[in-house]
Amino acid sequence: MNNIFEDLTLVQKPARYIGEEWNIVKKNWNKTELKILLCYPDLYEIGMSNQAILLLYELLNSSNDVLAERCFTPWLDFEKFLREKKMPLYSLETKTPLNQFDVIGFTLQHELNYTNILTVLDLGRLKIWQRERDENHPLIMGGGPCTLNPEPVADFFDFFIVGEVEEVIWEIIEKVKKWKRKKISRIRLLEELVELDCVYVPCLYSVYRNKWGYIVPEMDRQVKKVHVKDLNSITFPLKPVVPYIQTVHDRINLEIMRGCPRSCRFCQARIYYSPWRVRTVENSVKIAVTSYKNTGYEEICLSSLSTGDYPYLEELVFRLQEKLYHRYVFISLPSLWADDKLISILERFLQTKRPGLTFAPEVSSLRMKRVVSKYVQEEKLIEIIQYALNHGWKQTKLYYMLGLPGLSLEDLRLLPEFIYQILGLSTRRKPRVKLSFATFIPKPHTQLQWAGLAPKSKINEQIEFLKKKLNHPRIDWEFRSYEFSLLEAIFARGDRSLSSVIYQGWLNGARFDSWSKEFNPDIWYNAFENMGVDYTIFIQPRWEKEIIFPWEHIECGVDKGKNWAGFLMALKNGGVI
Repeated sequence: MNNIFEDLTLVQKPARYIGEEWNIVKKNWNKTELKILLCYPDLYEIGMSNQAILLLYELLNSSNDVLAERCFTPWLDFEKFLREKKMPLYSLETKTPLNQFDVIGFTLQHELNYTNILTVLDLGRLKIWQRERDENHPLIMGGGPCTLNPEPVADFFDFFIVGEVEEVIWEIIEKVKKWKRKKISRIRLLEELVELDCVYVPCLYSVYRNKWGYIVPEMDRQVKKVHVKDLNSITFPLKPVVPYIQTVHDRINLEIMRGCPRSCRFCQARIYYSPWRVRTVENSVKIAVTSYKNTGYEEICLSSLSTGDYPYLEELVFRLQEKLYHRYVFISLPSLWADDKLISILERFLQTKRPGLTFAPEVSSLRMKRVVSKYVQEEKLIEIIQYALNHGWKQTKLYYMLGLPGLSLEDLRLLPEFIYQILGLSTRRKPRVKLSFATFIPKPHTQLQWAGLAPKSKINEQIEFLKKKLNHPRIDWEFRSYEFSLLEAIFARGDRSLSSVIYQGWLNGARFDSWSKEFNPDIWYNAFENMGVDYTIFIQPRWEKEIIFPWEHIECGVDKGKNWAGFLMALKNGGVI
């Protein structure tokens, strides 16, 4: 495979496909018993910014009898190159074709990456459909947030791990070794894997169409999401691979906590990463300093779902600056929360490069705050923004949602009023605001899972209203395409009938659907029509507590009765009922 390097000048960013990065791990292929390929189904620059890939890479390679290598979905030019040359997709470490591995593990972070999975399987000379694979094929494993409803891609995978893989990966590896040594058959291995509470093996269960029109698996048990009990007890990537090209997150991502103490009704990430667990300051500092020495990165991001809720944030920032200030290492703070302690934290950055000032109020009216159960105080936010603009910060970025149950233009009127309050602040630097709007998607296992996706006409009405009201040279705004949200909602809430639709869309050229320039909604409208699948069943409101959704067999620690009570409270607070 090494002769491929001579031709890589014909494609964009050849470094995506070369490997040989700093901290790469290469093991003797012939002397290592179990070979695992880790794949993030998107571009190299995206996948190498994913914490799960880096964590599992270092964790698995810590074992003498396991090797882990990496692969990412190639860009369109390299896919074409491989097909024309009749060459298989390979791992970055040893340039081994994918079909030579024992296990291929996909990180399922986003629903719009599903066609990229098929590209990887096909280029790796693997059977796309699980039912067509035999003893000689690698096992195809899936993990990550999309396993909260894996049904749309269930027919492509041998098994899924629901939850945090670190807790069970070694048990799974021991079982796979038995299969590798030919002590048990492939089907027997899958039967043994399903004995683990957190493992889902779709092919072991028959499916039926229930009275609500969903295809659901017929199971006598629920698959229970697994989680690590103590965040300080698990491996963290101390020697992450350092790419030779810029990635999306070109930095050390220091995970300071998992889960979130908030209870936002729309948030699926909080449910997947629950319960809320905190890494100690001492452990965080040790990881940051070691990672810096092993990589030379000039930025450390304090990563979590809600970094502003980390209870020791001010102390951690102080300790990190104390250790790394003389090295000119920049500390960044994503996902802030507008509370009393934030200004004192921002004071820590007055002598350094300023971190971004990003908040996610989501909604503007008190009525809608009660609907989503997220209460950002605009008065406190104004105070924080005023302080920041007087002390060297340049702009603020705010995230909002459209299409929420009960959201009206009257609710939205308060948003421009608030933004113009910011623009009217008397500060050293004229305020600038960047606004990002996304359509609300009722994700599985959330309290709003019974809500539907708002129709396009409703979203367009809200967008046009905001564009007229927010027309100002110091306001930048972006609105996500409705078709993106529509497809994401269908794939997030769909059943096993979507496997054929995804396959059809992929055959017709769907690639990199999360990329606006590559996304073609017509491909998908045609795929649904050709496969006879009515996608509206997955996005319409379902106001029945007893409904059996396609994801009911996944148990993630959230009581359905409590979720239903939260949904009714949201509708009541929003004036919907």
